[in-house]
Amino acid sequence: MNTVAEIEAKRDRKETRLRLTQKRLEWTLIGKNWNMFDFVRNKIYSSNLEDISISVIQAKKTIFGSQPALFRIAIWYPKKTMLIVKFPYEQNQEVLNFFSKCENAKKKREMEIRYQKDEKERLIKYHKNSERAKIREKARDYESAIEIWEDLGEIEEAARVRKMQAELGSVKVAQKVVQGDEVTKTEIKDSVVSKSNIGSGGDDKFARLEKLTDMKKEGLIDDDEFKQMKKEILGK
Repeated sequence: MNTVAEIEAKRDRKETRLRLTQKRLEWTLIGKNWNMFDFVRNKIYSSNLEDISISVIQAKKTIFGSQPALFRIAIWYPKKTMLIVKFPYEQNQEVLNFFSKCENAKKKREMEIRYQKDEKERLIKYHKNSERAKIREKARDYESAIEIWEDLGEIEEAARVRKMQAELGSVKVAQKVVQGDEVTKTEIKDSVVSKSNIGSGGDDKFARLEKLTDMKKEGLIDDDEFKQMKKEILGK
């Protein structure tokens, strides 16, 4: 993993190396005087940035000399422990720079984790709602399906359902409401050409031809049916 920053501290025969990457902080205790119970010398330890807290106390001059800079690492996982690294006064600015890079990397990592969590939740929600849309399609509840697809930002899917809805509600349906009664094409045809329902005079033929023309315009009959029914009306 790419190194973001490194720093070494040598003080009182204790040597500590810290290495920062984009996702982790590593530390190694090398010096002879490290007798901390939680850590073993010459072993590389590492922790995810989201599992630690870091803080720093600047070095300063006093009337008695100088106080070291303190870099504190609180590890929360897998078990809670604390590491305090002391840096000589001369390394104060270096420590502050390293701390700043650790803070920036930690914030960036936390944002990545938050984004991954939000993206996972978004995908789960998308899958759940897309399944709902498909169920509404099967139930022929097209309006609900269209609304769900549009909420998901799937404009093409919404358009597909609209097209399906339009095709099913188009003139292909061979039924039409006439004077409040639903009748079939055959029944309309029979009522137009039936001599028992309509007289045989010239005015009656004209009325039947006019009605026949309307039927053709509305798509209830095709050209062949129109010609045949016209012949029957005219008695040819």
